[in-house]
Amino acid sequence: MNPRYLLKMVGCFVVLLASFTAASQTHDIVISVTPQAHQNYKQLINDKPCIDVNHYLQKPVYRGSLELLIICKALTLGGIKPHFIFKTVPNYSRALLETQKGHVAIMGESVWLKNIDTTKLWQTAPIFKSGEYIKGFYTTHSQLAFIESQIKKSQLTKKPTLNVIQTLTVASSNNWVFDWQLLNALDLTVINVPTTQSMCEMIKHNRANVILTDLMMSGSKDILYHCADTVFYPVKGVKITFKQTRHFVVSKQHPTSVVVHQALQTGLAQLRAQGDLAKMFFPETANAALVNNWEDLGTNLDVFF
Repeated sequence: MNPRYLLKMVGCFVVLLASFTAASQTHDIVISVTPQAHQNYKQLINDKPCIDVNHYLQKPVYRGSLELLIICKALTLGGIKPHFIFKTVPNYSRALLETQKGHVAIMGESVWLKNIDTTKLWQTAPIFKSGEYIKGFYTTHSQLAFIESQIKKSQLTKKPTLNVIQTLTVASSNNWVFDWQLLNALDLTVINVPTTQSMCEMIKHNRANVILTDLMMSGSKDILYHCADTVFYPVKGVKITFKQTRHFVVSKQHPTSVVVHQALQTGLAQLRAQGDLAKMFFPETANAALVNNWEDLGTNLDVFF
């Protein structure tokens, strides 16, 4: 055999071997996580490789746990075998700050586009494109029937559904900047409450009527929301669709940021192309069509632009 040809073949083999080794090696990745999301994520994967978790219609499925799963799957598909080192944070704002400072490599949930400082963070393609992120008003079973009956009356008399929602008291937080702006733009009565748990407690004890939370990424067939040891039900027929996009971010301060960002981008593109993201958005397929027909109160708002 020609020595030059043999040398070329050996070189190609070495490159392929190096690529395979890099892809198969486990990478320690520090990632931010809230306590509840961490607990739900551990229940969701149940000690299995994240790439093997494909059943999303189960109790631990909420946006917090599913976004962690998406990050893990995307990294795996992008050529990195991740070993997450979780850094506990109390909320979204703290997670973003920790990522900007480089204390974590990846923020463990998606970030509003307007919150991304591109001098400090790499951003992925949108995990939620404009119009894909949807929230609804949730309440207790005891309050649900009355609210929905009022909505039906307004529809029969051809009055705006918003008129009914404006009679309710919403528990929210001014730390949730986009929610807060939107609720006030709709001229709703909003009470500023520091934590989700406290919001749910207020509704549970009839000191508020509804909370605005995710209508998607729910592991419940009926899109139920569990909080403060109580089941919360969506007010059917009304939703808010967000125009602002949401992205995953990687800290530029972290030494492996470029490789991690590239892997995330590659994997996310594959998950979207395969239809996996659509399955995670609505684990119960019928709910996508159901929610699509609900009135969107955010249609004419330009709060986010």
